[in-house]
Amino acid sequence: MTARERGTTTIADRVVRKVAEQAAREALTGSAGGVCGGTASVRGHSAEVGVDVALGYRGVAAEAAHAVQERVAERTVHLTGLRVPTPRVSVRALATVPGAPVLVAEAASSRPERMRGRRWSERRLPVGVLAVVALAVAAALLRDVAVVHLLGRAPAPWRGRLLDWLTGHGPATTPSWAAGTLAVAGLWMIVLALTPGRRSDLVMSASDPGVRAVISRRSASRLVRAAVCQVPGITGARVRVGRKRLTVLADLAHGDRSPALDGVTEAVTDTVQELGPAAPPRTRVRVCPIPAWQPATTPKEEGEADGPHA
Repeated sequence: MTARERGTTTIADRVVRKVAEQAAREALTGSAGGVCGGTASVRGHSAEVGVDVALGYRGVAAEAAHAVQERVAERTVHLTGLRVPTPRVSVRALATVPGAPVLVAEAASSRPERMRGRRWSERRLPVGVLAVVALAVAAALLRDVAVVHLLGRAPAPWRGRLLDWLTGHGPATTPSWAAGTLAVAGLWMIVLALTPGRRSDLVMSASDPGVRAVISRRSASRLVRAAVCQVPGITGARVRVGRKRLTVLADLAHGDRSPALDGVTEAVTDTVQELGPAAPPRTRVRVCPIPAWQPATTPKEEGEADGPHA
């Protein structure tokens, strides 16, 4: 029996995606994390798989992502029979479930092997819009040509007017706004093709060269804000995480400003080290007393205040 007589087995993309998502859930079982979504693209006998996950707070994201990556690759290959290159794992959020254990895998080395740039965006929206517009124009033109040549009907009026307009107009007579619009659209498409996008992602270092980990800037800012608010005297903080700079503006409700500044700086430094960014940002920390700020009282001042009541 030949291969053609035996037939072929085709596995849909959505099936591979569900398998990968379930494998990621199995890897995160017992932790505070979860699966946010996934992608899969089957090409022949191989599949490109990616999952977006939320990891537990205070865990080492790069190591946990490596554990998820291994589980996804193993289960997807076993259940589908496809060849799966290194799965993509993106950390999209951090779960802060009190008392839940955190998934931590063994690290191959405590020192990152190399730094990686941002993951390139798939550009689904602009490519999809451009494909739909091109498909609509091509379908309308093909339909009109087929009607003219197969049924012997007259061309559509819009095609005649378009040909007349193109015949009587050239570069010198084209409106400036139309040329400007086409130039801006072309420049924008070039920018999309040459830039990676995903500016909201913060690339993290990994001890394994096969691991590619990212965390959203919003999640990183929440982590830094949570650490800063644990400093005594700090009641709130505004955190801005950029690609190269981390800015923290903390609100001081009571206590001395200098110790509070030292505590906030230490909290920010420790949190950045826990996140493990591939390119550590430059930090800028400010502590501003709120209008109802109360300075710290010395033991002498407390004794004077309590004296009349003794």
